[in-house]
Amino acid sequence: MRKVFGKVFATLLAVLALTVSLAAGVGAYFSDYETALGDVELHLNGRTEIEERLVENGKVISLANTGDSEVVARVAIYGPDDIQITFAQPDDWFISNDGYYYYKKVLAPGKSTSDITALLKLTEDEAAVIGNKFDIVVVHESALAVYEFDEATDQNKVVAPEDWDLPEISIKME
Repeated sequence: MRKVFGKVFATLLAVLALTVSLAAGVGAYFSDYETALGDVELHLNGRTEIEERLVENGKVISLANTGDSEVVARVAIYGPDDIQITFAQPDDWFISNDGYYYYKKVLAPGKSTSDITALLKLTEDEAAVIGNKFDIVVVHESALAVYEFDEATDQNKVVAPEDWDLPEISIKME
């Protein structure tokens, strides 16, 4: 019985010694560090501001990138309930099925989009009643431009945010 107990005890002692030596090595691995010198500034600020000018029966709308990173942008335009709005949009904007106007180019820092003009289509009677007492509400959104390498064209392309109804091919880099 003593021989069996001695062998079991020796085996347990060997396993304990092995566990302690492995734990010390793992602890040394996870507690090691390296000091880094210097610093790198990283700016990921995609901020846009809306620019609106009132015109007779409407607004002229554009967006300015006031941040320091490239962005993609979109706007939604709303007017009085029962009055139709007409839009004059340049070729670098398009309306999507989700009701947003998307800017087709990446908006660089310090740059502005081309204008979209939203005009109320008023009859003479509506114009007499409403006059200048109307509001056209503009909601704008922007997101940092995300680039993805396209192996087929051997170029980077811009990918729109997932919840935006924007075909990838319609955004062009300036």
